[in-house]
Amino acid sequence: MRHILKSSFVLIVVCSSASLFAQYTYTATTSANSTVVGRDITWTEIQTLSFPDIASPASAGTLRPWHHPSGGIVNAGIAEAGRLTIHGQPEYVVGFNLPSDGEVTLSDGTNTMPLTDFRESGTEAEDGSFTLDTGGAYDFWLLATLHVEANQPPGNYSAVFNIIFHYN
Repeated sequence: MRHILKSSFVLIVVCSSASLFAQYTYTATTSANSTVVGRDITWTEIQTLSFPDIASPASAGTLRPWHHPSGGIVNAGIAEAGRLTIHGQPEYVVGFNLPSDGEVTLSDGTNTMPLTDFRESGTEAEDGSFTLDTGGAYDFWLLATLHVEANQPPGNYSAVFNIIFHYN
């Protein structure tokens, strides 16, 4: 009998406590906010990605800005990195997407040379993003590797491609 009374007493206390707390209601007030970025991302092209005149090589090779040519390539100059100044909302993070391998091919109308391994040389982060400075600008240096085949036919080769910029 003693055991049954203890159990009943505990049950009554628990039930009584629950009914005490149910009488009080608390309301939390919070808010939400958002910033609409009013300035588009724009750019100014300072220097196009360019490669020097190349003598048609006996063996295939590659050219890349700021690097020595590889393979059988003999050239009369230096490959130049492309340079864009990106403009946008000061101190915002901007992400970018570069072309994938196989997307860009230089052509003279008949013959082609692929561009691969697109990179941005000054990126602060490995995730493909950078932060605009307090004036809303960033110097974007574009690198890519040009593949030249053995006995590449002479011609003026060019390509147009897109780089996508977006606020992160």
